[in-house]
Amino acid sequence: MALKQGNTYELICDLKDKIDIEGVAKAIFQFNDIEKVYTTEIGETSEVRYENGKFIVPLSQEETLSLKKSVEYEMAIKFVDGNVKRSEVKTTNSLYTIIKKVI
Repeated sequence: MALKQGNTYELICDLKDKIDIEGVAKAIFQFNDIEKVYTTEIGETSEVRYENGKFIVPLSQEETLSLKKSVEYEMAIKFVDGNVKRSEVKTTNSLYTIIKKVI
């Protein structure tokens, strides 16, 4: 999976291990310095959606323009019982653009 700088995305995160979404308090998706959050905690907002057993993680033009050539990404899930599970850290590339303007 390579990400093109300046594109918008709705990345689909299909977990290998099925989870009971009712047991999830928060999920964090990290792409270098970009953090996206799914939460059920009162008073907090979610940028990430959960639909049909999958997390949908949006990335804006501004965010993808800020990506460096190498992108490390990881997710962590906090369950309502307090347990936390983290994925492996993976690496992908960000494809360069010469158009730096958000359109």
